[in-house]
Amino acid sequence: RIYRRELAACPPIDPGGVKVPAFRGRLIYACLGSVAVLLALLAADVPPPFAAILTASLLILAGSTRPRDAFKHIDWELLLMFAGLFVVMGGLRESGALEAGMRETARFAGASLFARVSAVSWVSAAVSNVVSNVPAVVFMVNLLPSLGEERALPLALAAASTVSGNFTIIGSVANLIVFESARDAKVGFWEYFKVGAPLSALLILLATLWLTLVA
Repeated sequence: RIYRRELAACPPIDPGGVKVPAFRGRLIYACLGSVAVLLALLAADVPPPFAAILTASLLILAGSTRPRDAFKHIDWELLLMFAGLFVVMGGLRESGALEAGMRETARFAGASLFARVSAVSWVSAAVSNVVSNVPAVVFMVNLLPSLGEERALPLALAAASTVSGNFTIIGSVANLIVFESARDAKVGFWEYFKVGAPLSALLILLATLWLTLVA
C-alpha cells in the first residue's frame, strides 16, 4: 500500500524471460527426508546443535556439488555474528540479570492476563530489536514460569518475537540474510523502520488481544 506508486511504475515482467530451473527430484526428496530426520532427532531429545549439523551434513552429501563448493556459499560472517549474540545472552545469564528479571516478573504474576500477555509481547519485541529475536526468545523463555502457567504467555512470546522482526532491520537474522543478499536494494534503517514499525506494532496489538480472548 505504501509503495503502490513505485510498484505501479515498475515495468511488467516478461514471463518468457524467466528461466525455470530443472526439476531435481533427488534433491527435493533429500530435503524432505532431512526435515523428517531433523524432526525425529529433536523429538528424541537429541541436542539441537548436533541435530542441525547432522541434517546439514546429510543435505551436503545428497547434493550434486562437492562439500568444498557448498562451504563456499556459507556466510561465515553472519554465523559468527549470530554466535556472538548467543554469547552476549549467555553473559547476561551469568551476570545475574536473568535472576533479577525473574524476580521482577514475579511481581506481575497477580496482574490480569491481558497485562501479562502485553508485558511479554512488548518486552520480547524490545529485546528482539537489540539482540535479534532468536537469542531474545532463548532469554525470555526462562522468565515465563514466574508470570504464570497460562498457554497464552508462551504463545505471546512466539508471536511477538516473530512479528518484531519487522520492526527494524536488526530485529531478525532473516532480515540480515535478505539484505546481505540484496545489497543493491539500498534500503536504509529508517526507510525500513517507517514501514515496519507501525505494521509490527499493529500486529503485536492484535496478537495480544487475540491471545487474551482465545488462547
